[in-house]
Amino acid sequence: STWGPLVLSHMGHTLRAFVLLAAAMAAVTAATLEPLVTLGLPTQSSVRIRVQSFVQGAWAEASLFQPGVGYVNPRSCFMGPVDTTDGACVIEFDGLEPDTEYTFTVSIRDWSQGGRVRTLSPTTAKFAFGSCAHQLGETHGVFEAIAARAPQLFLSLGDFIYADLSDDAMPARDLAHPTFSQSPPSASHFVAKYRHALGAPRVAAFGRSTPLVGVWDDHELADNFDSSQSRELLATARRAFDSFFGMLREPAPSPGATPGPLFFNISLGPVDLFVLDTRSYRDSYVAEQSPSKTLLGAAQRAHVLRWLAESRAPFRVLASSVIWNDCGASAPDWKGEPLLDSWWRYRHERDVLLEAAAAAPGGPTLLLSADSHWPSATTISGRFSDGRPWSLREVSVSPLDAFALPTATERSCAVGAVHSHIDFAEGPPAWPRDSTDLVVSSFFGLVEATESFLSVSIRRVVRGAGTVVFEERIDRPSAPAVAQPREL
Repeated sequence: STWGPLVLSHMGHTLRAFVLLAAAMAAVTAATLEPLVTLGLPTQSSVRIRVQSFVQGAWAEASLFQPGVGYVNPRSCFMGPVDTTDGACVIEFDGLEPDTEYTFTVSIRDWSQGGRVRTLSPTTAKFAFGSCAHQLGETHGVFEAIAARAPQLFLSLGDFIYADLSDDAMPARDLAHPTFSQSPPSASHFVAKYRHALGAPRVAAFGRSTPLVGVWDDHELADNFDSSQSRELLATARRAFDSFFGMLREPAPSPGATPGPLFFNISLGPVDLFVLDTRSYRDSYVAEQSPSKTLLGAAQRAHVLRWLAESRAPFRVLASSVIWNDCGASAPDWKGEPLLDSWWRYRHERDVLLEAAAAAPGGPTLLLSADSHWPSATTISGRFSDGRPWSLREVSVSPLDAFALPTATERSCAVGAVHSHIDFAEGPPAWPRDSTDLVVSSFFGLVEATESFLSVSIRRVVRGAGTVVFEERIDRPSAPAVAQPREL
């Protein structure tokens, strides 16, 4: 929802936002004179480095060093035309040892920069997650706090850029929904947003130390984007996403080629992680509830159901950019209206996924979500067709660095056969408030797992210090029960 800047104005904090964002933009302008080095998705045997130069047609060379062993053969890549990859390329090293730290150096002509990177472990998992980074870490130092936890990677669940807001932090009234979707901006508009975000000093430093992967949500396109809006906007925004976040996970599509899906699943030792694309295929959110109404589209739904049925990992994590539970619908947006952008408007499809997740063989499934601008932990429960109960834990974390909204007014709600109960939630102490303290809030989630247990926590960051506000341990059952979920 496009609310943060309007909330600032409403609360009399516009000047503070201008000062924060002006400082960040000035620093980004200086930073983008240098190339940008960002770590992408590692595996147990490979690491990935995205390099972007603002001098087109240059070669980048990278060297990798394993302490006590020696150098890995250097790799190079050519930073191609701006219209395909925005002058970026990817260097990948494979054949590496698992769970091993390497140092790297990237050179472009007479410029060089180094850092450290680690391959994934086959026996443990540790990743951070969150969404909504409007202030790009300038307020409370959230990215430094995440890096201090040394996760194997950071998962962005969307709204890393705010393409539908102007750069002065006030609403782009001539571009905002729905006008924005009717008259889509050029690709350069989106590219500039990604350059601004990934080139921000705190984000750039974070990306050199912590691998980044992610999926998009509405603000990478337009507020509350769905299929009723412009397909041209979707295609334009997708090309820009592919050249930035997309390249951190896989090669950018060739010019003219049909891009692959944005949803993906990866293995992190004892954890199988599936990240949904809740934006590209969704029916209009105002359409009537029905079994055919979809947030995911038929192909993605089939893919995730197959993944749930086939995964035998000790733990599964199913991540959505928008909240799963029904109680979230009672949380007001910045206008005081019911939250539009969540699974509660697509309940038939959601309930099929939840039952499949609860019935899946192997270990338990944890639900992750974001977007709401208030962190929470919710128990979602129901019954299988044979009458046996099931329950799943949802942990939702946002914002990374944006304005907090009030939590749901309802903490327990039942819609159909599914019951949601919010066990933990944190919003602003008062709404609206007079104090400038914590008008901008910062939270991130952390998942850690071994073969026998998984721990998930929510951490609040204030001035660079992270405090645990929620934490839960999920043990792997010795003999998981299996039930037959219903079909859509």
